[in-house]
Amino acid sequence: MLGPEATARDAGDVLLVALDEYTTPLSLMFGSTWDSDELRITRVAAVGTLTIAGNHLLQVMPSRIWYRQPGQPDADGLRLGAGLVTGLGPRWALHAYGWLDRFASDGALPATGAPLDWDQAGGDAWLTWLPAPRWRLDVGAGSQAVETYLALGEHLERRQASLSLEHRLSRRWSAGVVGIAGEYTDGNRSDRLTARAAWRHDGRVFVQAGPVVNLLDFSVPYPGGYWAPDDMRSAGLEAMVRSRGRTVAWRLSGTLAREKEASSRAITVGGISGRVGWRFAPDWLLGLEAGHAASSLNNAGGYRRTSASVDIRAFF
Repeated sequence: MLGPEATARDAGDVLLVALDEYTTPLSLMFGSTWDSDELRITRVAAVGTLTIAGNHLLQVMPSRIWYRQPGQPDADGLRLGAGLVTGLGPRWALHAYGWLDRFASDGALPATGAPLDWDQAGGDAWLTWLPAPRWRLDVGAGSQAVETYLALGEHLERRQASLSLEHRLSRRWSAGVVGIAGEYTDGNRSDRLTARAAWRHDGRVFVQAGPVVNLLDFSVPYPGGYWAPDDMRSAGLEAMVRSRGRTVAWRLSGTLAREKEASSRAITVGGISGRVGWRFAPDWLLGLEAGHAASSLNNAGGYRRTSASVDIRAFF
């Protein structure tokens, strides 16, 4: 029989995992990204989650965004969003989010000769189906603004549809494939296919690693305003390690790959990111996260991206 100390320790472990990895009633985040084209995006966001009628999660998600880049006027955005997460049956689940963005700048954008002044509605939704044991299928669609100065000034949106399939081959091995078809409001299109296999070790220290292959192509490479590589192919390895103690949970992820565009030589690319979550009070967690990556798969603004953020999560 477990004693009081062991029972308390197990309860603390469960709460630490819930605070660090699952949706909490309150989450606050402050973070920035720095791209290799010197674009810096800073965000402050809050997410409030309310459980209704048993297993339905209703979310409210306001956020504020600041854009900074040498040679460009200061710009910012305000987002008002809401979401619904719900089970539709024993094997079905729905995630649906919608938002309204308001973008503005302090002065005229050099590319357009006019100040940024744009209201844009966006959203993201996906349906998860577990058709059989060890199988998972996700179908999704979304639309959002492209976050570069030129793209925002031209009111450019990206819309996409996705399909993913994952199969748990055994206790330690799984495999999956993801296809994403994207369309931009300037008429450009993108297609991306990702296939991966993963080996995992469960326990206090969780390890997952395996090969990953990516194919990405745009109908019009590098049209200006956003990162659009030409017939990009990538193959490499990805790995993740995570663990936890009594009050601290941590995660470290990394990728290493060879990447080649149509008319270029193959180069070595990769990235690394880490997160530490500290449960500083029984129902509160402070998280710190940072990363750096260099790849054509990374972002809309540049080839390299560095990111850092801090978040607070709480149960009530």
